[in-house]
Amino acid sequence: MLFRAVDHIDVFELSCSLRPRMNLFGPAKEGVRLLGLRWADDGVWKAHKETRKWTELRNSITRIKRLGKALLPDEDLEEGAIFLEMLDPGSSTSWSDDPVDYLRVVLPIRTNPRALMHAVPASGLPEAVHLPQGQLTLCAPALSSATNLGQSPRVHLCINIRQKQEERP
Repeated sequence: MLFRAVDHIDVFELSCSLRPRMNLFGPAKEGVRLLGLRWADDGVWKAHKETRKWTELRNSITRIKRLGKALLPDEDLEEGAIFLEMLDPGSSTSWSDDPVDYLRVVLPIRTNPRALMHAVPASGLPEAVHLPQGQLTLCAPALSSATNLGQSPRVHLCINIRQKQEERP
């Protein structure tokens, strides 16, 4: 299974707080807008200054991290990029091949029934799912894409995590 629902998080306050912050998203590239919250730049992790003040977003990320530690207690995980992805109506993301050592945690903040995520594993059958608002989902590494055939934008909070590599002497 490429998409595994793990819990539900109330995203009402986060969804409501999104509208005044729409200007923080980058320009649309073929209907996809990103807001990097934490990302690597030349090997150094950087954070978006304006989002530090966004209480509802910080609270949601904290809840997700707590859930991750509870759900995967034996794993030594390392937080990777964190971003918001907005998909305009009638658009789709490019297909991308996720690194094998990464998992993506996705939290739909705003969505519609015609917004779908697609994944094609290296072996096995492809999957397409609609993630309902607030459904925290683990996405296994695969060739993946998303489409929004609905009438309203869909916004997902995405956190990339990977298993920490043991340091070698």
